[in-house]
Amino acid sequence: MTPEESGFVYSALLRYRLIETVPSGTRKARLGEVRAAEILADASEEELNSFRLFLEGQGFRLETFTASEMPDIADQAYCVIYVGSKLEDCPPILTPVRVFEDLKRSREFGNTNKEISCWWMFLWLVYLTFLYESRDWREVSKYSSRIIRLDIFQERAASYLSKAQHEISENQGSWFAKELVGSDGNDRISNNGLSRMCKKFLSIQADNRLIVEITPKSQEYRQTLLGAADIARKFQEELRFIFPQSDVLEDAQSALEKDPV
Repeated sequence: MTPEESGFVYSALLRYRLIETVPSGTRKARLGEVRAAEILADASEEELNSFRLFLEGQGFRLETFTASEMPDIADQAYCVIYVGSKLEDCPPILTPVRVFEDLKRSREFGNTNKEISCWWMFLWLVYLTFLYESRDWREVSKYSSRIIRLDIFQERAASYLSKAQHEISENQGSWFAKELVGSDGNDRISNNGLSRMCKKFLSIQADNRLIVEITPKSQEYRQTLLGAADIARKFQEELRFIFPQSDVLEDAQSALEKDPV
């Protein structure tokens, strides 16, 4: 790749995060997308390695996929770029700052960083229960197998809030639950308010191309390959010690047997 081509590809990846030589499904190609993807598809292994090293210095990682590896992909190269594991390396356009600024303006998630953080985390956990029900986070290829409907998403969120209210009434609620429904268990948010929050949450995921609406105005979404790869990266590099796999436990047990404490 020439310096001009590298800059062109980098610019396209910054704008879109995901590019294809042939857009999947009924999606139309975006400006410069096909050319950028073709440059990567035609690059030599040495050129790709050099480009990957350049991206790593910017806080990114590049992955490529083909139709034989993932569903819903045309028989061409498929390229994904997403943020690296270190938060300090994240480009400003992809940090939580943008989300917080947007939510503060809308005031739908509260007025303080604490309120926004709690509600965002709560809805994100509800979101994961849809995407990873009977599915491991490493199964990226199953990204299109789960559907999220806005009304069902809201119902599930309301159900969890009801449980939080009950726990508080039994003097068992955590500080997190109290932040959501109040220290006395009286729900702080109306059904209309929860509906707006759920809709806003899913729209932000869609705007960042982590999910896609199946048909316009259907309020039904499925995960994208970018969204699945993004979550897999988070679990692998940030959350895997919270959810240890069997091999991690076996290694720990082996170490204890060799050198007991």
